[in-house]
Amino acid sequence: MNPIRLAAHRCTPAFTTFSFAQFRTAKRDTTPQKEAKESTNPFSLFIKQYATEHKAILADVAAKWKTMTEEEKKPFRDQALENRNKRTAGKGTKKQATKYALFVKKHFSDALEEAKKSTSCSKEAFRIASRAVSQKYKEQQSC
Repeated sequence: MNPIRLAAHRCTPAFTTFSFAQFRTAKRDTTPQKEAKESTNPFSLFIKQYATEHKAILADVAAKWKTMTEEEKKPFRDQALENRNKRTAGKGTKKQATKYALFVKKHFSDALEEAKKSTSCSKEAFRIASRAVSQKYKEQQSC
């Protein structure tokens, strides 16, 4: 065997001795489990409850749901609404757009149309329009 190749063979990193299955198992063990989310659909909540109590198939559960009155469906609708509110409570609000983003939104389409008239390449037109809008914004800020 070639001595250079033999030396390179001896220097293989230790992580190559792991099999893919071992790596996947190690990763699964160290990854925290996600909390199961409750359904936000009243019919799904009904399926979960009714199917476990009566050992019924989905067709039977759907038929039962269709025959139920609004009053009988109300607890499932309330639970679904509560689950939806819990899920959306931690999401917060969107960040406000910056002045520059609003300026670009307003002026970019016009600048792009002008740039397309001067060149046939769409990438170049985009580049020209971006520079024009940026320059226009800087001029507006300096005043």
